[in-house]
Amino acid sequence: MRDADAIIVGAGPAGLACAVTMQAAGLKATVLEKADGVGAVWRRHYDRLHLHTDRNHSGLPGMAMPNAFPTYPSREQMVEYLETYAARFDISPVFNTTVSRVRRDGARWSVDTNGSTISAPLVVVATGIADAPYRPSWPGSELYRGAVVHSSDYRNPASYQGKRVLVVNAMGRVFMDPLDDPFAALERELAACPLKTAADAIIVDMHGEATSEKQAMGHFCDGRASLVVGTHTHVPTADHQILTGGTAYMTDAGMTGDYDSIIGMQKDEPLRRFTTGIPSGRFEPALGVATLSGVAVETDDATGLALKIAPVRIGGRLEPTLPGFWVA
Repeated sequence: MRDADAIIVGAGPAGLACAVTMQAAGLKATVLEKADGVGAVWRRHYDRLHLHTDRNHSGLPGMAMPNAFPTYPSREQMVEYLETYAARFDISPVFNTTVSRVRRDGARWSVDTNGSTISAPLVVVATGIADAPYRPSWPGSELYRGAVVHSSDYRNPASYQGKRVLVVNAMGRVFMDPLDDPFAALERELAACPLKTAADAIIVDMHGEATSEKQAMGHFCDGRASLVVGTHTHVPTADHQILTGGTAYMTDAGMTGDYDSIIGMQKDEPLRRFTTGIPSGRFEPALGVATLSGVAVETDDATGLALKIAPVRIGGRLEPTLPGFWVA
């Protein structure tokens, strides 16, 4: 590889777009890619992925997405587009090349790879955030007996064939913006997909402000859902229980975040607004050690109703707790 005007690490959308933009400015960029093709991360995403931005706003510099593509192109179409884009602008990445170090060398940058060292006045690192998935670990995780699948490893539902789970998110109306009736919505969904007839487990996430409305939803679904759990108020409640009809219930699972905060936000700005009524800046997330908060439920294979329920709290400031039934 000869020295170039610029070195770009990564041949995904950002790296290719940088190369084309530099090309238009008269610069020759060398694109390094550790995989064997452009858009490597896109090739590994789950099969049914589609862009969440529309075709007309998703093209790279100098080339719109084809009109033949649907409004929200698929993963395969995105890969096809990136291959066509690189070919059109004669961008030829150096594939199977892993960068191990980037270092300053006088007025230039030296880039060490598995094959050689090259240098350039400019280096752009365009590897993105999805290439190296974060796989957290926590005390007690080894006690969990079930399968743990990272989202980056998911491709399609083939391995889950025959496992029928209905997840419903309902929005409360008390102290919230006006919405459709969540009780009517749940009645419709539970009637369309009854527990054990059409689903082996049913999870209802009741997202709302008022404890009373969440409790009402728990009793409304009792005997017809495996779990009704509240969210939105950020603080885990201590009322986990199995209702009389067999549905597990918890008013709020709590947030996963830094509890040395005001519902996950740094304290200064919320305190200022509470004490003066005057906003002076944006809410910023608290960045201390997080507590993972949640709820664990074991269900009856025969009925889909709950047998056990327990809170989960791991790490951070809150007192930790793990379900006893996770222990083999």
